[in-house]
Amino acid sequence: MTTAQDHLAIQEIKKDIKEIKLRLKATVTRDDAKSFATKDDLKRFATKDDLGDLEERLDNKLVNFKSEILNSVDQVMGELKAIRENQEVHDFAHSRINDELSDHEVRIRKLEKTPSGA
Repeated sequence: MTTAQDHLAIQEIKKDIKEIKLRLKATVTRDDAKSFATKDDLKRFATKDDLGDLEERLDNKLVNFKSEILNSVDQVMGELKAIRENQEVHDFAHSRINDELSDHEVRIRKLEKTPSGA
């Protein structure tokens, strides 16, 4: 009995294979096969190693670019700090001058109020 079942199973498999072949023939024509990539075509595609190298190069470029940006920002921040410090010194000098002017105005008014003969 086992051989009869095996024989039936083999017949079913052969039938399935024939059906698959028919479908493939109907699906893929010779003209279709001409447009498939050849081994030579596939040689021009990137491999995993190629993509890994590309990723590494891009990472290095990105790190260098980031460093350049941060260095530029550091330089600009240093200049900004110097400008702010100069502005503080300038503002302090102006407040000192304004205080002296106010003091002079008070003294001039007092002088103007006092009689010139005194």
